[in-house]
Amino acid sequence: DTGVTNVLNIPAQVRATSITLANNSVQYTFTGAGPVLGPLAMEGTGILTLGMSNAPGFTAVTSDSGTLVFDIQTPGSYAITAPFSDNQFGQSTIVKTGTNTMVLSADNTFFTGTMIVSNGVMQYTNAVSLGAAPSPLYVTNNGSVDLNGVVSGLKNFIIAGNGFNGRGAIYDNSGTGLINNNGINNLTLSADAAIGAVNRWDVYQNM
Repeated sequence: DTGVTNVLNIPAQVRATSITLANNSVQYTFTGAGPVLGPLAMEGTGILTLGMSNAPGFTAVTSDSGTLVFDIQTPGSYAITAPFSDNQFGQSTIVKTGTNTMVLSADNTFFTGTMIVSNGVMQYTNAVSLGAAPSPLYVTNNGSVDLNGVVSGLKNFIIAGNGFNGRGAIYDNSGTGLINNNGINNLTLSADAAIGAVNRWDVYQNM
């Protein structure tokens, strides 16, 4: 909260041994081309927005009570391979915004906080990439989650809206479908919502 500026321009690749933020009242934003490489630790309750052109190459992300916003400016898709974790009190938040696709591929089992997709598309390569199953994943406004042929396990989805470009708040764009059509186990509609698919997928237990 004592930084000279709250906007940090990163014009080229930066590799750090560690990156630590302890902001509470001040929101910080990373801009520029980037990317930033290394482990990120968010120790405060404040917000960090990643607005760089290139996706970060974090090796790990630890956030106990802050909010990390992915507003990456690159078109198309980008991958986040760093595992997310927290102190197991569920007080942190990961937000996906921007009109592109973010692909989560790490084991995020030890992240008990909230995930929000408010714009663009989130994909995942395994159910554990979505964080601890009981913690909520909100899909709202112009955001969508693409199941992409991957069963979501027991993840707790809370959805509203028509999704990104009207595709549905949740949809499956894999073209191959899901095993036994098992798409979503726990689904809550917080408002009117649309879902979509190329092939059939089911809400197969709770709704």
